[in-house]
Amino acid sequence: MKKIILLSAIAFGFFACKKEGDSGKRPILTFKSVTMEDIPTDVNEIHYLFDLQDGDGDTEGEFFVTDIYRQDSTKYDYMLMPGLESHSGTKLKAELTLIVSDVNQSNFLRLRGNNPNPVTNPDTSQLKVYIVDKAGNVSDTLRLPKVAIHY
Repeated sequence: MKKIILLSAIAFGFFACKKEGDSGKRPILTFKSVTMEDIPTDVNEIHYLFDLQDGDGDTEGEFFVTDIYRQDSTKYDYMLMPGLESHSGTKLKAELTLIVSDVNQSNFLRLRGNNPNPVTNPDTSQLKVYIVDKAGNVSDTLRLPKVAIHY
């Protein structure tokens, strides 16, 4: 009886230890919050907050974003990821902020003016985002909450 218990414990320990496969190399992007979902006319900037985890720390690739209400929602705009001071091979945990703004004219993502004049007021925007790291590993695509933009 003792041998069976001992062998069971060894077998359980052996099968419980498994190598972290490619899933540990994929960046994990998690949506946290948006500053507001009903944007009045006098507000010119909103922030989307994300948590980012990467098992091998090479996330300084690209951040892809599209608005699903665009005429061609299959076309993603992309931005280069900021330098996150991580080293390849080191686990990374970071918080990212995606700024959508009309204040900074050089900003890649505009709050108003991306689409033709809206038919309705307020207009609706809903973003989809994902990340590609330097090695080409892709995070899951996140669909963010809808926001109402008043003109």
